[in-house]
Amino acid sequence: MFKYTSSNKLLLDLAWRIVFTLLLLSSSQIVLADNVREYTIKAAFLYNFSKFIDWPEGTFIDASGFRICIAGKNPFSDKILSSISENKTKSLQVNIKRIGNDGIVKGCQIVFISEPSSILGKHIIKSNHQLNLLTVSDEPGFTAGGGVIELFSVNRKVRFKVNLKAAKIANLRISSRLLSLAVKVESGEQL
Repeated sequence: MFKYTSSNKLLLDLAWRIVFTLLLLSSSQIVLADNVREYTIKAAFLYNFSKFIDWPEGTFIDASGFRICIAGKNPFSDKILSSISENKTKSLQVNIKRIGNDGIVKGCQIVFISEPSSILGKHIIKSNHQLNLLTVSDEPGFTAGGGVIELFSVNRKVRFKVNLKAAKIANLRISSRLLSLAVKVESGEQL
């Protein structure tokens, strides 16, 4: 028979803390694995968007490659980004570039903005009409704020919205095939 003493109480308390910590760690690893999976899929979306967008004539004349840029905090792992840069699109090698606080996005065709409400994010969205950028973010309300494509998750699946007015301002033509996959296509009247 188990005799309940103060030393047993300490051992039992320690055992419960260990079990709780193990449960917490295993659930956080599941969340981490889901987050890595989610951003792997979002990175694939960025690459695949390039196949269904037409940039204005002359966009790629001086381009040494097709550039996907990340502005703000980088949610993608280096492994994910390097796997994308091993591909070609529009007959050009894909290059990944981090945008610094200076906000220089010249030479980028797609810009993923992790914090669109930041000064950097707002600057990039305002520059969109001059630089023909496909702006993408996973922040809620991004398309309503002038972004072109907003990624979001529903039932552990990545979906997207499109703002046609923002695409038109950026001089981008979006394929009807891509638009048919969008959950919502906004005219962007609130801009």
